[in-house]
Amino acid sequence: MKKIVLAVLVLSICTLFACKKNKDGRSQYPFVYLNDCITKTFSHDKVRLCFNEIISDSRCPKGMYCIWEGAVVAKFTFTSNNNDHILTLATNPLNLPMSKDTVVDGYRVEFIDLQPEKEQGTIPPPSQVRAEVKITKI
Repeated sequence: MKKIVLAVLVLSICTLFACKKNKDGRSQYPFVYLNDCITKTFSHDKVRLCFNEIISDSRCPKGMYCIWEGAVVAKFTFTSNNNDHILTLATNPLNLPMSKDTVVDGYRVEFIDLQPEKEQGTIPPPSQVRAEVKITKI
């Protein structure tokens, strides 16, 4: 039991310090809006990531107290070398059958967060929904 508590504590601390924010609180990673795409260039290679849909959003609404923070599961299309790859990623994959990141054609794609924060009783218009993503060449 002590090992489990210790493991959860270490994981929580690591997660807290792993968050990459600029001094003004904004993320250094790009956003891709729902039903839109972004293109990123690495040396001479171009890759494209499209945010297709939100499959589920179990995040705790802003201002509420929850036992579990929840997770967003979303579907993306990653294109490299003219090949499309459908990705299903989660912001918090604990107890879910999917991952926060994946490797495709030598690139790591990571789903960092979904904005705006979920608020009880409100649904933001699709034009405001954006996924924070990190794409790195391995």
